[in-house]
Formats: sequence, C-alpha cells, structure tokens
Amino acid sequence: MTGLSARLRGLLSAAFPGVDPKAAIILVVAGLCYLGSEFEGSGSFYGNHFASHLHAWRFADMGGNLYWLAMSNVFFGVVPLIALLLLREPIGEYGVGLGDARFGLRVCAAFLGLMLPLTAFVATQPAFQGRYPLDGAATHDLGHFVVWEIFYLSYFLGWEFFHRGFLLFGLYRRIGALAIFVQAVPFTLTHFGKPEPEAWGSLLAGIALGALALRARSFWYGAGIHASVALFMDVLQSYPKLRHH
Repeated sequence: MTGLSARLRGLLSAAFPGVDPKAAIILVVAGLCYLGSEFEGSGSFYGNHFASHLHAWRFADMGGNLYWLAMSNVFFGVVPLIALLLLREPIGEYGVGLGDARFGLRVCAAFLGLMLPLTAFVATQPAFQGRYPLDGAATHDLGHFVVWEIFYLSYFLGWEFFHRGFLLFGLYRRIGALAIFVQAVPFTLTHFGKPEPEAWGSLLAGIALGALALRARSFWYGAGIHASVALFMDVLQSYPKLRHH
C-alpha cells in the first residue's frame, strides 16, 4: 500500500506540476466521501437493500435515517482515517488529540453561553417548527428519542473530524490559514435544505469552528459545541410531544 501511495503521489506531481500531491489526494478523498455518503450512505439505499429485512425492528420507522447517521461516520470518519494511514500521514497532527484543552474548554463555554439562548429563541420561529428532530418518528416515545439522539450525537464526531480535522489540518499544512475558509465552503453547502437562517449561519459557524479547531489543535471542542446545540434544539422541539406519551 505504501508503494501504491508513493506511485500515486508521483503521478500527481508529474501530471500537475506545482500541486502538492497530498493536498490533491485529500481533496479527492473528500469528494469520494461526499459521493459515498450521498448514495451508498443514504436512507434510500437503506430502503432498497435493508429495510425489508428489518421491518420487525422496533425502530424500523427510523431505520433509513439511523442508517444514514451511522454511515456518515463511516464515510466522514473511517474512510478519511484509512486514507491518512495509507498516505503515512501523522494522525496526531489532524486534530484528534485534546490539544490546548484549557483554551478549548473556555471557548466552548463562551460559544454555548451565546448559542444556547439563541437556539432557544430560533426554536420558536416558524421556519424551525416541525424541522427537528430530523426524523419525526424520534418523538413517538422516549425510547425512540433516546435511540435517535445516540445516533445523532455520534454523527457529529465523524462530521467534525472530516471538516475540522481531515480537511482543515490536511490543507493547513499546505495552504496555511486559508484552509479555514476552504473547509467552510463544503460545510455550508451541506446545509442546503435546512431552514434559511440556519443555512446562512452555517458559513459563519464553519469559519468559527475551523478557527477554533486550528487554535486549539483539536476538532473535539467544535464537535462538543455542534452536538450540544443540536441536542438542545431537539429537546426543545420534542418536549411538547414527548410529555404526552
């Protein structure tokens, strides 16, 4: 595998002089991860290949979305890690450690102090009514809600590692702090279909979380912020329905 990686880098260097081959490979792998998630990692793929075998499962009504969340960790977590191993990249330099924990935790507290009240406000707005949780079946009962949140919160690990670990640190070593803005673009595009205020805010959030990860040398703090805000929104939207079950 190492020889194959070296030959691939050699071919890229010959075909695209002046282009860092590892940066090119990281971007190509990122594209493949998005494609895999969109097709083989989708709820429709689950419906076509697995749903008929799991129809008796208690949580089958959420099966497509639970599959999508789980496969997101495969495509955005496992696949990039494998790519880094094949490239013989130092995994520790991709934000997987705790980095500057004192700084990271202080910023987390500040971010959440700002974002949680803002989330409580936007949760009352018409654009957000009925949009969360992403799977309406999660509000059928407490069991559904807990299972949904376990999958949903774990999803942010792969999601944040991919953008604020794999892409950010992989490109930072080649293009410097511009990597913050590069990784924020695909992050923003994945918010198409979300409520418009959230989609607009995702660009600023992507830049801010990228800057945080780079300064703290870790993607974990952004993952904690992202997951906490998502959980809070789900609780706010679900509580009125769950209390009647």
